[in-house]
Amino acid sequence: MKAEQELIDERERYREDLDQADSRKQLMVNANEQGYIAIEDRIIEQGYLMFNAEQCSFKVYMGRTFIYDAFGAKILTIDDELTDAPQSGKVIVNQVEATYEFIENLLIIKNSQGQLIDEEGKVVGAGGVNSTDSQSQDLKQRIVLKYRFIFLMMK
Repeated sequence: MKAEQELIDERERYREDLDQADSRKQLMVNANEQGYIAIEDRIIEQGYLMFNAEQCSFKVYMGRTFIYDAFGAKILTIDDELTDAPQSGKVIVNQVEATYEFIENLLIIKNSQGQLIDEEGKVVGAGGVNSTDSQSQDLKQRIVLKYRFIFLMMK
């Protein structure tokens, strides 16, 4: 008798869960029909940045950032919100883990050896920019200053 009642109660909870799921689905359908956008699909921030010596646009959504080339094609996805500079973290580039730095609208991506890489994971430039020798650090500072100047002129 007790086991039967538990089974009946479990079935009732299951039916209630199904009804709630159907209600949620209907709310989502109604929202889509009326043009509402889910919170995670709303743009938090957008703008321009320099990546691999090219001006790119970016759009920040909840939990991720998309980077687009000059033609509007998506070239990179970062699973982080690029809203505050300086910022750094990990990114997957062509199925390989790399690190990124976001400094003053300049996006720098390096492989595990510290070499600059592009959106396809290919090494670019002189490499070694991650090293501590004065020439590499001076080059990095000049690049950052150059792009700061470009963005100031664009404003």
